[in-house]
This record gives sequence, C-alpha cells and structure tokens, in this order.
Amino acid sequence: GVLVPYINTADEARQAVSCTRYPTAGTRSVYFPQKSMNKGGLLGYAGAANDNIITAMQVETASCIENIEEIAAVPGIDLLFLGQNDLCMSMGLYEKYQFPEMYTSPELKEATDALKAVAKKNGVRILINLACSECRERTYHSEKNRRNDPNRVELNKFCPRCRKHTAHREVR
Repeated sequence: GVLVPYINTADEARQAVSCTRYPTAGTRSVYFPQKSMNKGGLLGYAGAANDNIITAMQVETASCIENIEEIAAVPGIDLLFLGQNDLCMSMGLYEKYQFPEMYTSPELKEATDALKAVAKKNGVRILINLACSECRERTYHSEKNRRNDPNRVELNKFCPRCRKHTAHREVR
C-alpha cells in the first residue's frame, strides 16, 4: 500500500489515488521488468494491482480537517490516518496547551470526531493514535468501519499498557 502525507484538498487526494492505480483506472507508470512482476508478466501483476493496492491518506493539517468531508468521499481512498502531532501543530495547539494536554483538547476531539463521522459515512477505515487517559500510553489503534456493515465499529477498549483504562480520547 501507499501512505500519502500532507493531503489538504479533495483534488490532492484524487491525484494521489490516481498515482496508485495503473491505466485506465489511474496514472501510475508501468515499467517492465521489475521485481514486483509475477509469473503472469506485466498484466499478471499490473492487471490485479488496481484491485489489491491500499491507498491511505494522512490527515495532519487543519486544512485537511476543514476539507475532510470532500476528501473522504474521493473514490479509491481505503484508509485515513490521523497524524495527531502534525495536526496539533497545524491547529496551533502546541502553543495553546502544555504538553501533553493538546492530545485531550476539545479542538483535537472535535477534529477527530469529524474524521470519524465522515469515515463512517463513506465506508473508509481510519487509523488513530490514541493516548490512555490515565497513564498517557500512546498506541496505534484501528477503528474498522467494515464495508459489509458500516454501522459496526471495532474498538480496542483498553490501554495496552495498564490494561484497565479505556484508550478513547473522549475519556478524561
């Protein structure tokens, strides 16, 4: 898969998705021979690649959050990854809060909630780096909006370090 950083607009997201897909679905260049080609040759790999690539966009700027509804609706986006450090910096939260309080700030919660809502609406998976409300352990945590059941969200309920506190940002 491909993780594309610093996406700010739906047009940038469309261009990024296009670069991950071979023609006629996209604009990814074709080079032959290369190690990624299989026994089926150029069409054996490239022909199946468009159906098998995972395209992720990194949500890490205030502009991205402002445009997240349009970005999440771009066909071909499989995952939205919340880059909290860069997002906090872009939103000016490092200047407003003492570390690590920006991670539990109402502004970041609002941005995270907006991301979660549009991801669910569009059937896009999200990956969020959460902090335990008690021990501040940070861990990658995936919320999977399953395509066959968009109302089902799987959540890791407990902090992997202390095993007792919920790892949700909403818990203070």
